[in-house]
Amino acid sequence: MPCVSQGQINLFELEREYYSSGYNPNLGFSPSYTKKINTYYNVGLGNLKLADYDNLSIDLADNLEAMSHLQRFKKQTNIQVGLYVGGGLLVAGSFIYFLDNQDFSITETVLSVSGAIAISIGYYISLEKQNHLREAVDVYNAF
Repeated sequence: MPCVSQGQINLFELEREYYSSGYNPNLGFSPSYTKKINTYYNVGLGNLKLADYDNLSIDLADNLEAMSHLQRFKKQTNIQVGLYVGGGLLVAGSFIYFLDNQDFSITETVLSVSGAIAISIGYYISLEKQNHLREAVDVYNAF
């Protein structure tokens, strides 16, 4: 597990890649790729802890600038969850609307596309929020 930030607090990232080859009746076998990054940290030579807001807010509490970056991480996490939930509800709403009306309409299309866009934006936010976590630890280590 590579160390991405070293100092008073050491930050580690464990990156896992998943491949699967699902079968799609229209496309045949179509491979899919998923990447998951788990972040851990330790203070000094202590035990590894999950690098989440709750754990880091305790260990970074004495540095206001680091806490500012950590607050941005938390804010983006909340926005991401909201977009995922909202997007999922929109897609589910379009499916329910289709089942009730049994025809393809503009309402169903708008709901589906809006849900897909919300979920996509949530995914891109998830990629960016890790930078705030790294910045919080880097600022703390520079302190």
